[in-house]
Amino acid sequence: MSARDTDSMIEAIIEALVSRDDGWRDVVRDMVRAYPESSVHELAFALTAAASAIESMYLPQSPSYPAAQRAYRLAALLGADIYAARMRRVWVDDLASLEAYWRDHDDYFLTL
Repeated sequence: MSARDTDSMIEAIIEALVSRDDGWRDVVRDMVRAYPESSVHELAFALTAAASAIESMYLPQSPSYPAAQRAYRLAALLGADIYAARMRRVWVDDLASLEAYWRDHDDYFLTL
């Protein structure tokens, strides 16, 4: 994935998180489906970068500011999924393999 693709992913995450109160529900699933060849670690990075950008763009009292905490939480949950897959000896390197893991073992992000 190119830096331009990573930037597009970050922008899409920010847009989803700040434009709708429930945008956090499907943002990870949407990114997995939009960028299936991307690394799972790229998505974790994009979520974290989006959170940091939101914190930089908005004041703490802004209604959009809590979106940063949601992005950090989603990055943490994604990291937990990556670790859980490894514990099951399932290797999830790209987002397509992560979606397959979700279908077979843990549908949290698919049904969120």
